[in-house]
Amino acid sequence: MAEQDRIHLGQRTGQAVAPLDADGERVRLEDLVTATESLVQLLQVLVVDGQPVPVRGLTVAGSDGTNAQLLATDATGNLQVDVLTGGGGTQYTEADTDATITGMAILWEDAADTLTPVNTTKPLPMVQTGALPAGTNNIGDVDVLTVPADPFGANADAAVAAGAAGSIQAKLRRATQGLEDLKSLIVLAAGEAHVGAVGGHTNLVLVEKTRPADAAAYIVYDTINESASAGTLWTFSVARANDKTAIVLCAVVLSDDVTNLPQLELILYKTDITAVNDNAEATSLYANVANYLGTVTFPAMVKPTTNSTLAVAYKDDFRILAIPKTGTQNIYGVLRTLTAFTPASGKKYTVGLGVSQD
Repeated sequence: MAEQDRIHLGQRTGQAVAPLDADGERVRLEDLVTATESLVQLLQVLVVDGQPVPVRGLTVAGSDGTNAQLLATDATGNLQVDVLTGGGGTQYTEADTDATITGMAILWEDAADTLTPVNTTKPLPMVQTGALPAGTNNIGDVDVLTVPADPFGANADAAVAAGAAGSIQAKLRRATQGLEDLKSLIVLAAGEAHVGAVGGHTNLVLVEKTRPADAAAYIVYDTINESASAGTLWTFSVARANDKTAIVLCAVVLSDDVTNLPQLELILYKTDITAVNDNAEATSLYANVANYLGTVTFPAMVKPTTNSTLAVAYKDDFRILAIPKTGTQNIYGVLRTLTAFTPASGKKYTVGLGVSQD
């Protein structure tokens, strides 16, 4: 400010202050107005980066009169703002890492109205819009790359063997053929075919033996079979299949010896006990009790007519459960005499069992 622009307020004398200039002379009113305008212009200069910048604006202070700020524009018309507190917080750049974010982060509304920062475990919810681009794009965990190039095959693919590798078409052809085979297998043909184990069959099982070529007399309880040295049991195949049971409903004994008409008895067992030779005592042993099935006591044999060539005895007033030997269809018998007689040499005896098969 020039020397002539300085303003002196004079000296306090207890009276009115008289405006004086530098020489102690009174200042003219015109000079005072000019100096005041110069002071106002000086106060309208804002120092920016150490340089005075003319500004225009108002001063704003807080409610308590502090932190006064000048609201003004610079020479280019930009509003000058001085922020004392608050603001945008820490600013981050790409690839920064921070265990505790102190700046602004993106939030989204999670379950129960909870604001959750976006992170790798809580990404922003996304919805696919539009079609997927062409290529190998997948939605979710879809693994289609491991499927063979042509898993379905061609219509001409031949059926594969059961359990063998092949196209889907080849396996379907095998499956449909198997179903067709199954259908033909379960169709019952005319005759005695059954589905599963169906009982109700009846059968007459006949076993024939020729006694030795001798006329050795029999006494009570002697055995009748084919050999006096290597006799065997009477074996009856009574079951429909291995290990299936049957019921013996009737029995018959026949012989071509029409001269002798003895009374006979048949003892049945479910296993092949020790055989007894012809003309030896058919002893019943307690050791065989676990295998004993029952006894058929026939009436005395009869010759039906004068000219008949056979003698017969029949019995049907009993029921005996026939349990075959394990793994077979067979039960076993011992035929013995209840009366003494002298047989003719080499005569035949046939024993028959009428059974109902399970």
